Amino acid sequence: MTSYDPQQPQQWNSSAPDPSQQSAPSVASASQSYGQPYAGQSNQEHTQYQGYQAQQPGFDGQHYQGQQAYSPTLQSGFQQGFVPGQIRSSDMVIVLGIVTLGTYYLYWVYSVHEELKRATANGLGGVVGLLLFILVSIVIVFTLPGEVEEAYRQRGWESPVSALTGLWVVLPIVGFFVWLYQVNEAINTYWRSLGVQEG
Repeated sequence: MTSYDPQQPQQWNSSAPDPSQQSAPSVASASQSYGQPYAGQSNQEHTQYQGYQAQQPGFDGQHYQGQQAYSPTLQSGFQQGFVPGQIRSSDMVIVLGIVTLGTYYLYWVYSVHEELKRATANGLGGVVGLLLFILVSIVIVFTLPGEVEEAYRQRGWESPVSALTGLWVVLPIVGFFVWLYQVNEAINTYWRSLGVQEG
């Protein structure tokens, strides 16, 4: 065993690398080449991951392109295959109902019930709503604004109508048209808030 003598000059091992002659690794050599398996990843796992990426829309082999801009109509909470409702002029709804002797009101009741159910996955739906309107219309004047209120609540919004809006029909004749106008306007506002265009 060789002892260390501080008085004797020390000799460097010629086989050891000289730190002064070493260069830092280049960025290119230190970074992981894109598309190559990273350390610890098997070729099979890497191939599976590449296959998954290729299935993603907008992926061109290196990065994602053409990301769709945010739209209110794409907010979470929509059902798959959702079809937005129609914006209807409240004045025209009232006029058409009068001109057609109430026939248009039947169409309106069916349509708004069906559209709200598609949007919220709740509610009576078009057929049931129409039948109730024909048989016991007094029920619909309370349940329909209640469904509109629920649609607003699902998105954390404050509804301009509620089941109590149905109390307007207590006023003879005029009360029904006030109810109809308020409920239709609330539905229109709901669709507009989700990006639905008029027309």
